[in-house]
Amino acid sequence: MLTNITLKTIGTWKCKDLRRWLKADTVMEGLYYDFKLCLPSVGQDREKRKLRHLFCAFANTKGGFIFFGVDNAKNAVGLPNNPEFNTNLARIVGVDIYPIIRTWDLAAKVHASRTTYVYIVYVPESPYFEKPHITDERIFVRRNGENRAINSGQELRRLLELEKFSPSCIESLEHELQKIKNCAFIPQRPDFMFLIQMRHYLEERVKLDSTFEILVAGVNELCRLYQEIERLSIGGAEGSSVTASQSLTAKSAELNEAVNSFIVEYRRRHLP
Repeated sequence: MLTNITLKTIGTWKCKDLRRWLKADTVMEGLYYDFKLCLPSVGQDREKRKLRHLFCAFANTKGGFIFFGVDNAKNAVGLPNNPEFNTNLARIVGVDIYPIIRTWDLAAKVHASRTTYVYIVYVPESPYFEKPHITDERIFVRRNGENRAINSGQELRRLLELEKFSPSCIESLEHELQKIKNCAFIPQRPDFMFLIQMRHYLEERVKLDSTFEILVAGVNELCRLYQEIERLSIGGAEGSSVTASQSLTAKSAELNEAVNSFIVEYRRRHLP
């Protein structure tokens, strides 16, 4: 998991810390990590394309770290000191990627030996409005330690649909939830479909982190309250119209409070 290391901890690493981390059985190329022996040089066009594939895959998925100077056996071989490393890397990944990935960074430069270094580059997940990044006329995502090109419209729709609930877009998400407070219930309305799509996203997150079950319960509660308001608004409540109006007002207030509570919990689960 990415939580094994953070940008903050990597920034304090010494050679022994890097080697200790690499020796761990749980550390391997996967969703969040990739090892590169060196930075592609002049004439290595195939390797440059593969590096662009990797950048796009990380940015299109959940972000990740690239360790330059580490071989496939997880040995910290290191690279010679290169003051132009960032510039050289930017020349490779700054072309033939659309839209450009703007926020990658050299997270750390760690001694591998007295004269060599491991360069650790962090590529964050891009916000949904910048996705998908395309290179070689394909969309790459990160799966099981590989950069895999999307080859079905269904997978692409799923990627784009669920990314609206990304933590990096939480302000837009909160705006949509606030709108729900003021809308009458009609199942075909985008507001209700927004809740259904959010539930789908959260159910996917539960597969990776069971603590998200509380958010699944929360969105189910929002759907239930929304349905109650629909029933009341079309005259389903028994009794006088005054009673129905009072019930609708009370249920709307309950929905407002549930939205506020859900937003607080959503932020707590997603943001540090």
